[in-house]
Amino acid sequence: ICQVPGIVDVGLTTNGLLLKQYARPLYQAGLRRLNVSLDTLDEEQFFKLTRRKGIEQVLEGLAEAKAVGFYPIKVNAVAIKGFSEGDIIPLARYCRDQDFEFRLIEYMPIGAESWQREKVLL
Repeated sequence: ICQVPGIVDVGLTTNGLLLKQYARPLYQAGLRRLNVSLDTLDEEQFFKLTRRKGIEQVLEGLAEAKAVGFYPIKVNAVAIKGFSEGDIIPLARYCRDQDFEFRLIEYMPIGAESWQREKVLL
């Protein structure tokens, strides 16, 4: 895509699970910006939210992406009232320490579940 005339900027949004493996080839192909979904640094919380293991893979992928030169790297976290408040400060510190941009995204349904007003943090 980066080779198409007129395309000057390409970004990727990912859950980061395969990022360690693909960061270098993606960078070599011309990709420069990443958005990575990461809602917590806690392994148990990660499993509850994503229904899978893999937080270490995501963190290793973020480290690899940074090492190969991706910039900016944005970390997106979903804010869920009564569930993720305790994850916000640790994530913000991690992102500050790694020079990642941290963005909170308000809770919203993804199609499989109904919207619940009581889960809205702000």
